[in-house]
Amino acid sequence: MSTLLSSIEHITRSRACRIAFRRWGSHLFGGKPPIEYSGIKPPAPIHHILTLDTYDRHSPIRFEDIRYVPLVFPLAYSMGGGAISYQVVDDQKIKISHLSKFRPEDPSYMLLDSLPERRASLIALTYAERRILGSDILDRSLLDRWRMRRLWNGECFRVAGMLRYEPSLGSCPAKKDAEQNGCTAWRFAHFPASKRPFGDIWHEYSSDVWFCFALCFDCGTIHAFMDCT
Repeated sequence: MSTLLSSIEHITRSRACRIAFRRWGSHLFGGKPPIEYSGIKPPAPIHHILTLDTYDRHSPIRFEDIRYVPLVFPLAYSMGGGAISYQVVDDQKIKISHLSKFRPEDPSYMLLDSLPERRASLIALTYAERRILGSDILDRSLLDRWRMRRLWNGECFRVAGMLRYEPSLGSCPAKKDAEQNGCTAWRFAHFPASKRPFGDIWHEYSSDVWFCFALCFDCGTIHAFMDCT
């Protein structure tokens, strides 16, 4: 496995960013990049959400000798309650340590084989945008309403900015002999099932569902799971 270079200070102090789609973006959203899976073999396709270019100064995570980190999610697994845990081997290879069960007889939660492919950039949120996203005020000024439209009415895809501490996400291989052996991780990205900007691509997933990614600093495992707001 590649060595994790990021510290807790790095991820928690990284600037909060939204994902913007641009032709020259160094990150890749959606599509079907040639990712190789080892460890647990997926019984059904896993969806690619984002490949993060960790050389971007806004990237909240860094690995030794690896530039591109794939963020993938089992959108079609386990009645829409899927989860996956994996470690990064190289730019296009991951080793899966946990994967939700796939039951072919379950109703399909995801119809698309892949999400729309777009180049993307990380755009640092302004103070005003962070203020709006952290507020539940409904009677907003004209300027704030304009800002919310740019933030997809609060459903923008987010990376970095100390999103949330996630304790005990699975068993941590670095803590085999410890009494508390669960992964302790920080969420570094989440993707609401928003209808912006691609329309209703998520099928049975509603906009209150977020697809979240957290990183354990002890073992370098990436945990992807669902959160309902």
